[in-house]
Amino acid sequence: MDELGKARRIIDEIDGQLVPLFEKRMRAGEQVARAKQKSGDTSVFRPEREKQVLERAEAVLEDKRFSAEVRQFMGAVMDINKDFQKRVLFSSEAVYPRGKMDGNAVVGFFGDNGSHSDLACEKFFPDAGKRVSCPTFRDVFEKLKAGEISFGVVPIENSSTGSISDVYDLLGEYDFFIAAERWERIRQHLAGVRGAKESDIREVYSHPQGISQCTEYFSDRPDVTAIPFGNTAKAAAYVAGCGDKTKAAICSESAAKLYGLDIIARDINSQNDNYTRFIVISKFMNDCGGDKISVMFTLGNTPGALYGVLRHFAFNNINLTKMESRPQKNKPGEYIFYVDISGNPEEAEKALALVRLDCGYYKMLGEYVPDDNPGRTL
Repeated sequence: MDELGKARRIIDEIDGQLVPLFEKRMRAGEQVARAKQKSGDTSVFRPEREKQVLERAEAVLEDKRFSAEVRQFMGAVMDINKDFQKRVLFSSEAVYPRGKMDGNAVVGFFGDNGSHSDLACEKFFPDAGKRVSCPTFRDVFEKLKAGEISFGVVPIENSSTGSISDVYDLLGEYDFFIAAERWERIRQHLAGVRGAKESDIREVYSHPQGISQCTEYFSDRPDVTAIPFGNTAKAAAYVAGCGDKTKAAICSESAAKLYGLDIIARDINSQNDNYTRFIVISKFMNDCGGDKISVMFTLGNTPGALYGVLRHFAFNNINLTKMESRPQKNKPGEYIFYVDISGNPEEAEKALALVRLDCGYYKMLGEYVPDDNPGRTL
């Protein structure tokens, strides 16, 4: 047997001894957790105890070259044992209200008739009993809270301009869930009154997101001023009402037709693959379930706090598909984390049960079917 083969055989023999010892240690940890349950002690982190364990391991180490490694090894063993103790101490799963999406419900959407959110709302709820336009994102949430609508449709991120921070903040503020999502390709057009030419335009109105998605168009036209407006459809209605050939709107083709505008320039968005993710918000979790889960949480400002949470996803084979951080209001230097994950629901619940215990604040945002085919066009 060559030198490499001999070394590997020694490692295999040592591993054969380590596993039974690891099992004994885990069972001892379980006994500790059961004893804590009886006494009412739910703490799993004792810094003075962990310090003693690390110091003792380093003291018995013969080859001091491995001092840092043995501390890392024993630290990982203790982390695994603590996670297991948490599962023993807090074995109950969180319970959330659940229900089904009613296709005939009254649904609110951000913007006016003809806006991109209106078109997405029609895709989500083609047989809706009524679609209600809402001038702001907050209005959608407020109408849902008041019971004026059963569901709300809002955009949450765009492939060109990133996340829509106002919507993320509202998800944290209101006690609602994400019930569904859709990715839609967004085509932004320049629309003006009948007879207007591109060379006539001096002012362009649209929602800030619409303007941001067309930055290259404006960079090539320094004589054109972009003016933020409530939403793309409202901008189209305003331009139509002005009857001024120097004014135009960035909007969808549907909005241009609805308000009697001509398309002066098509597809002026900076990226051809311009997609927006729309979500349905609800007072309950979608009963259909799904393997995409969104959560939000806060962490203490301590070294390794974020790693301590993220490792739960890795150890349970859960894919972290998105992570977003937002400043906490009235708490400078502290942040809220928004996370999307995908994977086996049972394994995800194991990971999230541990995440809940490691966070200062935790909120489930939704469990739903992911949209893995963003090829549609609004």
